[in-house]
Amino acid sequence: MEAMNTPAEPIKPDVILTNARAKITWGDSAASVRDYLIDHGVSAAEADAMIKQLVRERNAAIRAIGIRRVLIGAPLLFISILLTWYLISDEQTLYHRTTYRISGFLILMGLFGLWKLIGGLMFLLRPQADDESIADIEE
Repeated sequence: MEAMNTPAEPIKPDVILTNARAKITWGDSAASVRDYLIDHGVSAAEADAMIKQLVRERNAAIRAIGIRRVLIGAPLLFISILLTWYLISDEQTLYHRTTYRISGFLILMGLFGLWKLIGGLMFLLRPQADDESIADIEE
């Protein structure tokens, strides 16, 4: 039986845009996405405009993650500093064994808050600096 040589159906424009959005979201470079768009019949000017919009969407998503991390990290850091200062300043509780345990927990909580805060600020200030997938960033 002969193999039928049927021309491949062209991909619909909305599917091309969806695939390009997915590539940008996954962290593919703008150049590779531009090549993908041009290979599928999108003009260079349209491809550049699409990529600008998709990169803006990606940066907005990364900034949202940064805001969430700052809103988690800043209160944790503030509360841990405040409670540690209170425990250390109270002379009656300063030398209790429980105070050391609580202070250790508060210091760990503060370090975690600082880590979240710094990471969130980096995402807020420089979202384009990270080339990971947005799903990997959210973890």
